[in-house]
Amino acid sequence: MAETYPENIYTSCFDNSAHITSIISEGQLPSGNVYSAILTGNPDFTYRIAFSINYTIDKIRLPELIKSGSLISKDLSKWYSDKDRLIENEGKNFITSMKGISSSITDSSDLEKKIGRLSFKQP
Repeated sequence: MAETYPENIYTSCFDNSAHITSIISEGQLPSGNVYSAILTGNPDFTYRIAFSINYTIDKIRLPELIKSGSLISKDLSKWYSDKDRLIENEGKNFITSMKGISSSITDSSDLEKKIGRLSFKQP
């Protein structure tokens, strides 16, 4: 007896390995050039903040993403590129919001909340 398969379904394969994106923000502290010019030794008031984020597609949300048309297996690299841009923008906005605050950056919960809204699951 021959096996029969439904004709109204299709199978897609998704690579669910961790994806890595990096965020880099560089600049100079406010009025850094003024202070540098008047202080002995011309101190450097530039900064560079860099970090990487590893993320994967939440397996539980995968059917929902496919059903909504947000994710197609052949467009997976484009989907990741789009999400990388969103993460990069949120990261840079977070860093920008920290300018002018005299304490060190130790609490990243605000950034984590914003990135979490992008529907990612940390590996």
